[in-house]
Amino acid sequence: MKKIIICLFICVYPFLIMAENLVVRKYDSSSYSRIETFYQDGIVIAKWRTDFYYDVDKKGKKINGKYKYVNIEPDGREATGYVNYQNDKVADKEVIIKYANDQPMWVLHYKDGIKQGDETWYWEDGSILQTGTYANDRFEGDVIYYEKGVVIARRSFKKGKLNGKRTEYYPNGNIKYYFTHKDDKFHGLAESFYEDGTIKSRTVWKDDKEGPTVMFDRKGNKKSEYKKYTGDPDPKNLNDDVVKYWQNGNKRREYRNVNGKIEGLLKEYSVNGDLMKEDNYHDGMKHGESKNYGFDYAYASKTFNKYLSVVSNYINDKLDGQYIEYYPNGQVKVTVSYKQGKEQGEYIEYYKTGKIAFRKYYHDGLLNGEEKGFYENGNNMYEVKNRKGKRNGVLKKYSENGKFLEGVKYTKGIVKNRTYEPSNDAPKGYKHRYIKKGRMIKEVMKDAADNYDGYIDYVLDADTGERKEGKMYNKQDELIFLLKYFSESAMFRGSRIEYFDSEGLLKKRIVYFIDGGPKYMETMSNSDGYRIIKTESLTGDKKINIIKRKISPRPKSGDRINKKKSDNVMELIAK
Repeated sequence: MKKIIICLFICVYPFLIMAENLVVRKYDSSSYSRIETFYQDGIVIAKWRTDFYYDVDKKGKKINGKYKYVNIEPDGREATGYVNYQNDKVADKEVIIKYANDQPMWVLHYKDGIKQGDETWYWEDGSILQTGTYANDRFEGDVIYYEKGVVIARRSFKKGKLNGKRTEYYPNGNIKYYFTHKDDKFHGLAESFYEDGTIKSRTVWKDDKEGPTVMFDRKGNKKSEYKKYTGDPDPKNLNDDVVKYWQNGNKRREYRNVNGKIEGLLKEYSVNGDLMKEDNYHDGMKHGESKNYGFDYAYASKTFNKYLSVVSNYINDKLDGQYIEYYPNGQVKVTVSYKQGKEQGEYIEYYKTGKIAFRKYYHDGLLNGEEKGFYENGNNMYEVKNRKGKRNGVLKKYSENGKFLEGVKYTKGIVKNRTYEPSNDAPKGYKHRYIKKGRMIKEVMKDAADNYDGYIDYVLDADTGERKEGKMYNKQDELIFLLKYFSESAMFRGSRIEYFDSEGLLKKRIVYFIDGGPKYMETMSNSDGYRIIKTESLTGDKKINIIKRKISPRPKSGDRINKKKSDNVMELIAK
């Protein structure tokens, strides 16, 4: 239902000020990215995109501006609306999000910047989807849901929390089920009904614990009863068939209880009533064959095909014997054996086509012996040997057409050296790379960016193996500049203003701290085939750095440009 929303917030720069031959862009540190996803029965039912256009003060409060909200349906249809802000509060008294046909989708009221009054959602044809009322930014009273003009659900709120009955109805108007809530917890009587109104189940809840439950057949006759609250221990003398249910009345688990312990077959079901798992038990422990079932969702055609996903065996609550995992098409995905809960022997993983993807060997749960990966065409992807769970020897990597790409030597799981061989499949800009004792001794580069030939001498982080700092030399062994790397988590947060010339080239950048104070200024200019970048500190020390780079010829039409993205941020410091 549309009442449950998926939020996708996309940050854009708040201001775009145009002037003759000048562009000023301000990237505000208060902007952020966040993705929230909600699925109903494994399917995305809606999406929200929010674009921010606002100014902030030094404390990060929104002084003025607006949000643009875009609701995106699974089929691509959109609904759009705006919310204006003033002094960090919603300035509008009424917010309306509209479908593409100009029909309102959502109408919400505000007073003094908080939600106050009626809220209404609409279907695209104009009929009501949901109604509710806010008091001081929280739901108060009944929230009612409709479909084709008919009430399908009702929930009662008090100060924003579920209190009272939560009811869902059949299309004929009869109650499907209801629960009683107290401060968002299940508390009190809950009943479910067949479509003709005959009672199906009756349960008493207490502080979110499911309690005594009675199930009825379609004639109203009692067919099973369970007399304890969830989480309470089973009585040791209890010998009975136990059935537990989801909130909608469908089965959740069923098993035989013998002297307070599970005995025999235990079945688990999804909230929709589909069998998901079958486990055999003896004396309260898994013992014997176990089966898991999955569902292959096809949203476009709305088909949900059930398939056997895992078959395994347990002895005394530990995996023991053959373990087989399957694809939705029935093709085997993984085979491996277990002994007392640990992998033992050959492990094989397959592509959906049935061809081998990975082959490796275990001993007492640890990788031991040869390990290989394969492309779907059968060629080697990589090969390496393991010993007691750690790589030991040379890891060799290959391209899909069989060419050698890289060799990495391991000793007891630690990288000792790494070599790239020159080939058309090797990473662009690299010829050889050597590593020794946590330090990258040399990285030889040829035909890299800016037509540079030379090498870089790096220092690596002893724990992570990531680059920390390095020195770049040309082919005459002359030091060009130093490099310093920071992880993404250490990136500077603040604001910056950038100025561009008439050709769109960056000519000046001013960077500010998050509190608005200036950090440094960069000016850029070109001279005699070089790009000169001057960085001047604005924090009081007046430190100045100058970087001089050779300008590469701009690519001609038809030229291929290769770009490599790095996970690290690089800061260049002039020698």
